[in-house]
Amino acid sequence: LRAFIQAREGRLHVDRRGALAALIRARDAGASPAVIAAALQSPIEDGVVAAIRYHLDRGGHDHLGLAGGLFANVSVNGRLAALPLTRISVAPAMGDQGLCVGAALAVARDAELIDAEPMPTVYLGPRPGPIDGGRRGTGTVDPDPVAIAARLASGQVIAAARGPMEFGPRALGNRSLLFDARRTDIAARLGASLGREPFMPFAPVLRAEDWPSAFDLARERLGPSAAQMTFALPATAAFASAAPAAVHQDGSARPQAVEASELPWLHAVLTEFAAQTGCPALVNTSFNRHREPIVCSASDALAAAAAIGVDGLVIDEAQEG
Repeated sequence: LRAFIQAREGRLHVDRRGALAALIRARDAGASPAVIAAALQSPIEDGVVAAIRYHLDRGGHDHLGLAGGLFANVSVNGRLAALPLTRISVAPAMGDQGLCVGAALAVARDAELIDAEPMPTVYLGPRPGPIDGGRRGTGTVDPDPVAIAARLASGQVIAAARGPMEFGPRALGNRSLLFDARRTDIAARLGASLGREPFMPFAPVLRAEDWPSAFDLARERLGPSAAQMTFALPATAAFASAAPAAVHQDGSARPQAVEASELPWLHAVLTEFAAQTGCPALVNTSFNRHREPIVCSASDALAAAAAIGVDGLVIDEAQEG
């Protein structure tokens, strides 16, 4: 596919017709989805990196902001994070939503209408709301962090629907499925239950203070994006050994770093889990079956928990505050 995906003068050019014909030929010849994905991934990564380098080599740039569906590709973002930049960030909703927000902010800035500030949080959506009286208690468990950590350490999968829903396609603790990052067997079983492709990896959630032992890249370079699972970064050997279910075959991982001030419940669960197991991370994946929407309401959470077959559901019925 390299003949159809190339960077020229700082722009990525794609011959869609030629690339599609090549992909159809490969599929018809029996190429697996994993092989086709890899064949797409490599020239896209190289092309995007070459396009950005073109502008960096001309000077005057050391901050990079990314938005658009292409930058849902965490491996591309990870390659860009290795470039000589002071700061790099990805819009938490990196598709059309991120493009719209970025365009509006750019126009407002250029017109001197506002002095744009960073988005203070991604937790901007509705709360789960109350559970229907007839379904109260169905699969729900005590949210106490010590008890939740013990359940996770014993091999249970815990679903969480707590607080305002996240902005964007990532579940970042408030609409999440959590399990022990040491357990590759749980990853395989849950992946099949969710309908995920076998080659699709899971991602780790860890406390912000544990970042230096897990990744060599300074967390400060990523800013808020370090908490949003938008970069695949090389993991340290120690972290890969401690959390194999959350590290990709190439040794990278797509982390979410949790601050106690932003997500106190999840931070406390991670603290208790580390104390009980010595492992600094859990796997966090979105609370939905593959290709279905992430759960929003309490009724969504109860239905999805039953369909997926989780071991417990932590749900927050508060609607304000």
